[in-house]
Amino acid sequence: MILERYGDYLESIVAYNDYSNKLNVKLSGRGRTKQPFAF
Repeated sequence: MILERYGDYLESIVAYNDYSNKLNVKLSGRGRTKQPFAF
């Protein structure tokens, strides 16, 4: 049970890092856009 939760935790961290990386790329690549959260 603990291992399964740990796996979900790691997956959520990976997903968050991937999302933040995309967000950083968009923010740095297109600083003029008014919708930084749009994909």
